[in-house]
Amino acid sequence: MLSVVSARSLEDYQVLDANGETLGRIDDVILDAALDHARFLVVAAAKAPLGARKGRYAVPASRFRLDTENEALVADITADGLKNAPPLVEADEPADDGIYRLEES
Repeated sequence: MLSVVSARSLEDYQVLDANGETLGRIDDVILDAALDHARFLVVAAAKAPLGARKGRYAVPASRFRLDTENEALVADITADGLKNAPPLVEADEPADDGIYRLEES
């Protein structure tokens, strides 16, 4: 069985935490510079404090598993893990297991 998934097919996939709570949706894919694998999936958060913008976060692709039954991705992260993520622009070389907040341009 082929074990690859099109990045385009993941667009707008719902992202759940391990408890089934909605964290957001897939907004983009960040590739490794050598283009040999997806390094991060960008999660657009589902919730934001009143008056705040919804955040976008780069989450390592290795922290997701595909839930084909629910057409969702289950992430090994929490809403607090997203909320407390440092900005990606401050990382010289992003860690392969780190979660980063993407700054709005």
